[in-house]
Amino acid sequence: MSNTLEYRGYLGSVEFSADDRCLCGKVEFIDALILFDGTSVAELEQAFHSAVDAYLQSCVGRQVEPDQPFKGSFNVRIGAGLHKQAAYEAKRQGITLNEFVARSIQGALPSEPHVATTRTQQAAARRLAKLGGSSPNAEPIRRRRSITTARA
Repeated sequence: MSNTLEYRGYLGSVEFSADDRCLCGKVEFIDALILFDGTSVAELEQAFHSAVDAYLQSCVGRQVEPDQPFKGSFNVRIGAGLHKQAAYEAKRQGITLNEFVARSIQGALPSEPHVATTRTQQAAARRLAKLGGSSPNAEPIRRRRSITTARA
């Protein structure tokens, strides 16, 4: 299940408004405020596409570069102590601090893009493998105190 839409490199959030009885969303990770809504999933998706297209046309008309969701650089505030440790470790490994941070982030992410893996899911997958079964798409389902896995 996903609560995001993707179109032309832009990511849109999806939420339900009980007050308005509709689905609504916002284009994420850019400075411009772009909202869209619909009463069905198909209508919401069409509104998202139309909103992104209108934004891009507006940028052309105003002769400005459209915001890009991910530019490949960002500022991270981690405190002086952690900054120092990371810089020393990067130096010890013979790599730049940027490369060290990129490798560290890569190591913390799941191997498949857009797949969030919780510790519970990892533990359930390990238990399943020990029992002789395996499924890369197994999703644990909590029931009382036991964990079972559902195959997608």
